[in-house]
Amino acid sequence: MDVLQQLAWLMNYVLNDDRFAANVTAIGVGLFVVLLVWLLLRSLLATLWATLSRLSRNPSFKQFGEQAVIGLRNGLWWLFVGASIATLVLGGIYHLFGGDVGREVLAIYNQITPRHVEHWLRTGVYLAALGGTTWYVLRWIRRTCPLLEQWAHRRMGLALKQSNAPEAAKSDSLLTHAFIILERYANATTVLISLLTAGHLLKIGAVTTPFLGFALRVTTVVVLARLLILLFRTFAKPMAGYGDKYFSTGRLNHYWDRLGRLLPLGERCFEMAVYISAATLCGRELKFIHATADSGERLVLCIGIFFGTRVLIELMQVLLNEVFGLYREDHRVSQQARTLVPLLQSVSQYSAYFGGGVWMLKVMGFPTEPILAGAGIVGLAVGLGAQSLVTDVVSGLFILFENQFLVGDYVEIGGAQGVVEAVAVRHTQVRDDQGKLHIIPNGQIKCVVNYSKGFLFATVEVKVPAGADVDFYLKAMAEAGRQLRRTHTEVLADTSIQGIIGASLAETTVRAITKVKPGFHQQIENEFRRLLKGILDQQQGAMIERRAA
Repeated sequence: MDVLQQLAWLMNYVLNDDRFAANVTAIGVGLFVVLLVWLLLRSLLATLWATLSRLSRNPSFKQFGEQAVIGLRNGLWWLFVGASIATLVLGGIYHLFGGDVGREVLAIYNQITPRHVEHWLRTGVYLAALGGTTWYVLRWIRRTCPLLEQWAHRRMGLALKQSNAPEAAKSDSLLTHAFIILERYANATTVLISLLTAGHLLKIGAVTTPFLGFALRVTTVVVLARLLILLFRTFAKPMAGYGDKYFSTGRLNHYWDRLGRLLPLGERCFEMAVYISAATLCGRELKFIHATADSGERLVLCIGIFFGTRVLIELMQVLLNEVFGLYREDHRVSQQARTLVPLLQSVSQYSAYFGGGVWMLKVMGFPTEPILAGAGIVGLAVGLGAQSLVTDVVSGLFILFENQFLVGDYVEIGGAQGVVEAVAVRHTQVRDDQGKLHIIPNGQIKCVVNYSKGFLFATVEVKVPAGADVDFYLKAMAEAGRQLRRTHTEVLADTSIQGIIGASLAETTVRAITKVKPGFHQQIENEFRRLLKGILDQQQGAMIERRAA
């Protein structure tokens, strides 16, 4: 038998063998189903990525997503190839072991009764009604969401107009983005509920319900988290505008001024808490990470503790300023208040942060008793090891308690002479006349000259040339002192002319001292010199005119 005869015999065998033809047809149908599933999954992946790319505006997320989509697409291709090969291999094994798809299909057909047909028809009607209802609901969502969005825009426009919010356009775009997400979530939820119902109608709910229910729950959590964040961002600006309008004046203006600074931080904390809560709820749906998902609630509580600590610190700052009268409009604030308030604010801030940190550690499950006990030990060790630090702190406390100098005093400490800007526990800040800031450790302060206690003497020394009339200069200095007393309230007594305090062949030095209020000695000295110059010029001019006459 030649090759042509063998091929003819094989073709005759294939065409006349009903079992082979039925099995080959079944294998072809299986390959066609695998192809349809592959195309469907590719389409769903492309649609999902297009939706996520529109929702997210982060370039790094888009770049990562594109790489992930390429990897998933390659994985689907190799999955399709493997499923096709598996379909061919299993079909061949089934045929070699004598399987007959046609006979089995015929056996199933013979078992079909009119009741089965009636059940299938009723199920088909139900599925058709479900499909029609789903189509109608999707169409209703597509028409209703724009109307709701327009209504929300009108209401938001009125709120923005009343609050005079500066970022109305940004809030408007965020609201539009939120309604886009809401519409897509409503469509996805409708489709998933329809698939769940269809699975129960087809008696395959035990297989489809776990997967579709998981997808529905996770989608709901993610979308709600995103909507909460968008709505918070949308209404944060109008609420801030209302606060600026109603609380920027009056008794609560200082509280609103400090708390208003925390709005950006509060927004970030709220977003982080929402994301962590969403991740926790999604993690609880996955049994293998259920244990780690329980820590999400603790993280959210820690975020709340941190933000509450910041709010407490701002409130304490305002309360301290109010108690010590730093908000008085008449600016009559004592130097003790300006000295102690920054120190008390610093201590309260560190105490609040320490307490908040210990509380967060306790919430996360860490034992805090060793930390509190170790704080005293560490403090003792630091005190024994850092003697200079202890010296600075002790000296600073004595400076504050003994009222040696306060903020605003004009002092001379070592080589620094100027106004005291801050007195802390560890150091003192002095700003000199040239604007240089001297930071002096309190432990190095050995001698202090305070020009702001009680009174000062404004001392002016005049060099009289040899041969000039000294009495003429003394009378001019006395007249300058009298004018100074009449025109300046800082002068506490008449100017005292001490007379000649030094003499040489070239010049004679005379001195005048004036008792003035603390901190005004340099100003009065300069004013005395200006008046004296004017009097001398006037008298010399008169003398010149008399001589000329």
